[in-house]
Amino acid sequence: MTKVASGALKQPRARRFFTVLFAALVTNYMLTNYKVIPEP
Repeated sequence: MTKVASGALKQPRARRFFTVLFAALVTNYMLTNYKVIPEP
């Protein structure tokens, strides 16, 4: 982990941004996989 990344994670605003970004990526990943699965 670089000094810039560790320093940015110490800021609440940046941490919230990364958390929302990560959540969005996971949600997008789950939705994509759900669309691939055929409905019964």
